[in-house]
Amino acid sequence: MGALLTNGSPLATAGWFIFPVLVIQDAMALALGYGSARVAGLDPPAQRAFTFETGIRNSGLGLVILLGHFKGLGGAALITAGWGVWHLISGGALAAWWSRRPPLDPVALVVPNEAESVA
Repeated sequence: MGALLTNGSPLATAGWFIFPVLVIQDAMALALGYGSARVAGLDPPAQRAFTFETGIRNSGLGLVILLGHFKGLGGAALITAGWGVWHLISGGALAAWWSRRPPLDPVALVVPNEAESVA
C-alpha cells in the first residue's frame, strides 16, 4: 500500500492502461490453474486449491524485491502493487462464490455397476 501512496501520480496517469492488463492477466492465471487441475484429474477441492495457488502469486514478495533491489524498476512496482490489491478483490470474490457452491463429493458421483446392483 505504501508503494501506491508514494507513487500515486504515475499510477493515476498510467492506471487506465495498467488496470485492465492486471485484470486480464489475473483471469488468465486463474483459468490456467483451474484448467490444469481439471486436466490433471484432481478432485474438485484440489482443483480449487490449485486455482488459487496458480492464479494468485505472492505480490508482497515481488514488491519487496522490486523496491529493495531494483529501485522500483520504472513502474514495475506499481504493477506489482496493483496485483496485490487486485488479488484481494478477485481472490475474495472467487472464494465467496465457491463458498456458496460446495464441491461435489466424487464418491457420491460413482454410479454402481449394473452387475453389482443385481447382486
